[in-house]
Amino acid sequence: MPRHAEEFRVFKRSGSPYYFYRLKGWPRSKRRSTYSKSIVQATKVGKTAFEREGQELHGLALREVLTDYYVWDRCPHIRRLLDENKRMSRLHAKSSRRALELYVLTDPIANRPFLEISPGEAIDYRSRLRSLEMPTKAGAVKTLSPGRVNRVVTLLHTVYREEITRRGRLQVPVNPFEGLGKIQYEARRPGLFTREELAGFFPPDSLGHWQDHEEYAAFLLAETAGMRRGEVLGLRWRSIDFIRSLVHVVESVHPGDDRTEVKWGGKRRVPVPRRTIAALKDLRTRARFGGDGGYVFCGAAGVPYGETWWRKRFNRFCAAAEIDRAGRNLKPHSFRHSLTTYLTETLQNQGIDPKVLNSYFGGWTNDETRKIYTHTEEIILEAQRRAAEELPGDAEDPGRAERRA
Repeated sequence: MPRHAEEFRVFKRSGSPYYFYRLKGWPRSKRRSTYSKSIVQATKVGKTAFEREGQELHGLALREVLTDYYVWDRCPHIRRLLDENKRMSRLHAKSSRRALELYVLTDPIANRPFLEISPGEAIDYRSRLRSLEMPTKAGAVKTLSPGRVNRVVTLLHTVYREEITRRGRLQVPVNPFEGLGKIQYEARRPGLFTREELAGFFPPDSLGHWQDHEEYAAFLLAETAGMRRGEVLGLRWRSIDFIRSLVHVVESVHPGDDRTEVKWGGKRRVPVPRRTIAALKDLRTRARFGGDGGYVFCGAAGVPYGETWWRKRFNRFCAAAEIDRAGRNLKPHSFRHSLTTYLTETLQNQGIDPKVLNSYFGGWTNDETRKIYTHTEEIILEAQRRAAEELPGDAEDPGRAERRA
């Protein structure tokens, strides 16, 4: 009999490819998935869980408690989220772990006893983060952005909250990061393309500044359907209804992860213009993998393109079209912001509530998300421009503009 038989049990359930474990003292109805198909790896997960279950926090430093956090196969927080059918990508876990190693484990707070860190120490730690200087790839030195500081503090808040959830307030009486508000800052939103630019980006009789039919069709989908990068790159031919001019958004590719879920579960049907359907039809005649199950945008092996392909083609297009991408903060996601803004303006002019866009763009459960994407100030400026052009006197007195100049 294995040595761990008295401590925990690793077993399989019918219908699941993964191993589960049950710790000593747990009722038969309680079990946890190891999310591993290997008995060796599953045993390691069970052993780690047993050691953590019986481990006392008194005397442990913060760095010791953080040993397994955001390590995909060992993190108790990730394991609980997955047990509850909630989402976390491997890429997010990896970047979170990297943040802990860079900004927490290198600070003196990591050596402080976990249960003795006070709210005052948490505030002082955040102040040190704000003044922390880190080298950039260009060789310069700059301080952490407010968004990065907020994220690190949120990670530590999550660690304390997870330990409280598992052990109770008797063992972990205080979460020192609980009362810290987020540093307020104005995030720079992606810029907008003008209506005139959008009208000229995709000429019907040529590729314009795009280099091939793939990138032409991919970014035309982003412009006319407001689809995210992962949704465009995860599109399969079977998800396109050429007869009804609909695109079924049911899959999304994620960098560094094998998940295919659409963000926020936002599966939907999106009506697209005839010119977009025509471009997709033309692309299918040229596609190497034109079968129903094949990806629309993929390489020679049938694997969908990734973030690098998407970003490089967009940057190359902006350079060819002589668009100030950096100065205007234009990104591929600007297509989605532009479409939201101009559709909102059109609907308001027609007396239709813009809330109908919430389901159109997928995953918008409230008006606040739509407002983030809608650049209201641009709509107001455009209305003011039109009103100024229609002022009485301009048409009646042709010389007025000349005298004004």
